[in-house]
Amino acid sequence: MATYEERENGRWRAKIRLAGHPQESDTFPTKAKAMAWATVREQEIRDGAAGRPLRKTLGQAVDKFIEEVCPSHRAGKMEEKRLGVLVQESHPKVATLPRDKMLHQFTVADITAWRNKRSSQVSPGTVLREMSLLQSVFEHARRDWRWTTGNPFRDVRRPSKPQGRSRVISMAELEKLLDVLGYEEGRAPASLGEQIAYMLLLSLETGMRAGELNALEWRRVNLAGRFVTLDMTKNGESRDVPLSKRAGELLGHIKGIDKVKVFTIEPQTRDVLFRRAKKRTGLSEVNFHDARHTAATRIGKAGKLSLLEFTSMFGWKDPRMAMIYFNPTATDLASKLD
Repeated sequence: MATYEERENGRWRAKIRLAGHPQESDTFPTKAKAMAWATVREQEIRDGAAGRPLRKTLGQAVDKFIEEVCPSHRAGKMEEKRLGVLVQESHPKVATLPRDKMLHQFTVADITAWRNKRSSQVSPGTVLREMSLLQSVFEHARRDWRWTTGNPFRDVRRPSKPQGRSRVISMAELEKLLDVLGYEEGRAPASLGEQIAYMLLLSLETGMRAGELNALEWRRVNLAGRFVTLDMTKNGESRDVPLSKRAGELLGHIKGIDKVKVFTIEPQTRDVLFRRAKKRTGLSEVNFHDARHTAATRIGKAGKLSLLEFTSMFGWKDPRMAMIYFNPTATDLASKLD
């Protein structure tokens, strides 16, 4: 049964003691809210002991996931927005899952039908990411919160993983983009478009991602030592990125537009302006990440770095990623033996 205790700060603590179950407690601003929580929680405990499924909806699971799990993820804000679109009663352009449906009522057939409809709307890569996110919500509800006993996403076949992009930005394409963005050699960026141009050029020199460049601060730039330190990267670790002479020159031109940040443009603004530049140049198929791929292709073919050095520079945990770009011919290797 539940007991209630008024705290010195005017809040109320509810305690639940049921045989065979560890004591639970929580604090609320009013006694009414404490009693409401205890009533629901006691019934949930009894249902669980009797083997009955808890009456928890997908919407409740998503809300708890957003509150407790998303903040610990680097892409938590994006996950929150994506879940807000995917989990609702209906959407004219997006296949959704109903918020008010009980978790235990979802079946493999339900998830398969959603996957098929979603696959007709977006790319396989997007479906894979969305399935992984939704599966994580169900898994936390099953494993950590004990709100359900199953996870239907586990038994649903996933779309084939798409091949990685191998797009390389040509010199002619680069010149078109730089011209539209307003870049002038040797001149400090005076507009947001020119900042994007410098970001693009630095990515081509260093292989840094757009997000890494956006987060870069001057305290992490060592022009004398010719490297920058990235505090947090996509693989969850920091890394030092070497700077070519050209990269050092570019950073030298930028220095002064802000005391703390290397770039002041916001990621969302960067994406909008870059899309506009692509549209104006007719290069809609190019994306910013292609600059990283272009850098890796150029540096890998040059063969000046060993495989381990190459892997370290680009921050790959698996050296097999580097093998996509690091592929010297037998003749190249033979010349190094002399």
